[in-house]
Amino acid sequence: MKKLILYALLIPVLFSSCAIFQNADLKGRQGKIMQDGSFECFPIGTLNKKDEILNCETSAAVYYGDKIVLASDKVTAPSSFFELPYVKEDGFDATEVKYIENGVLNSTRKIEDFSISPDGILVVGTTAFDRFDLEKTEWNAYNSIVYWDASKDTKVKLAHQTKAKYEKKVYPSSVTLRNSIEAAFKADNLEVPAYYKIEGLAIIPGNKILFGIREMGKTYEDYTYQIKIISADYIYAKTELELANFRIAYDFDASNIIGINQPIGLSSIEYDKYNDRLYILTSYEHNEEGENNPEKIGAYLWVLPMQDFKEKKVPQLVMKTKKLPLLLAHKSEAVTVIDKNTVFVINDDDRVTGDSKISNKETDFSREANEATYYILKIK
Repeated sequence: MKKLILYALLIPVLFSSCAIFQNADLKGRQGKIMQDGSFECFPIGTLNKKDEILNCETSAAVYYGDKIVLASDKVTAPSSFFELPYVKEDGFDATEVKYIENGVLNSTRKIEDFSISPDGILVVGTTAFDRFDLEKTEWNAYNSIVYWDASKDTKVKLAHQTKAKYEKKVYPSSVTLRNSIEAAFKADNLEVPAYYKIEGLAIIPGNKILFGIREMGKTYEDYTYQIKIISADYIYAKTELELANFRIAYDFDASNIIGINQPIGLSSIEYDKYNDRLYILTSYEHNEEGENNPEKIGAYLWVLPMQDFKEKKVPQLVMKTKKLPLLLAHKSEAVTVIDKNTVFVINDDDRVTGDSKISNKETDFSREANEATYYILKIK
């Protein structure tokens, strides 16, 4: 009888463990930091509108045409958007920052992720959609989706564009798409969260765009981390981008994964056309206001084959060794695919600059406030 009771108690534990790790197949998903570094987003000592030191907070990245196009989620001069050369034969060149001065791009606020279509034609970027108020028309700019043909960088447009006027100023945006995003929750008979934040974007085969949600809750101060993905159908024809049929496609809880010791949220997604899979970048940030502790931020990268995505299976955590996940010291914010084994990751450490005394490269770092940091990773 005692044996039967013991077996009965063990079965749920064993089943739970299998449920977490079934199909994870971490073998062959090893990762290595091949290069890490930094570059200046703007001159050191640059101030914001409040005459405070301005921090470089890079939030989006996309690779195409032998360059990395980047966005900062803070307003900077001359632009919050810039590009750096990345010729595969020569490697990434962090010394030649070229600002992109485009009226449509700079009318948006807080671009969180970019993606390029599998055929290399369409580039799309999304803001966070994390704030909206009928009495604050200027907030519409935080609800925008931009896009352009990869061969015509200067012709940027807004998807589902609407224009609202406030105090003689016009605010173009994609704010009407909030209804479509919220329809995804209603379609699953879920309550629409009062607050949500989009940080991921990926264009996948079958004319679908994925939006990754990082935070959900009552307010921007009262939320929980998420790894939730909404899918939408899209049509790109005659230079117009139309989105429809928003649905919740994937939802993953990483709290039971061994080796992940703190809550994490999605910070970027991207489709890997070489291996027919998704990269999911997750991160955490636990510094209090004004705190400068690099050990309280960090990131992990995951791989999710498209068939596993469709079947809602567990993603594969990129590992440093067979038993230890690859922990990135920075709060990594965006991932873009370079080739079948290489990804570029840009970081957004907010106002954390770290300490020049680095004892552990997995948890410590140092940067100037005007610098962005990056990784180039090899994934087996």
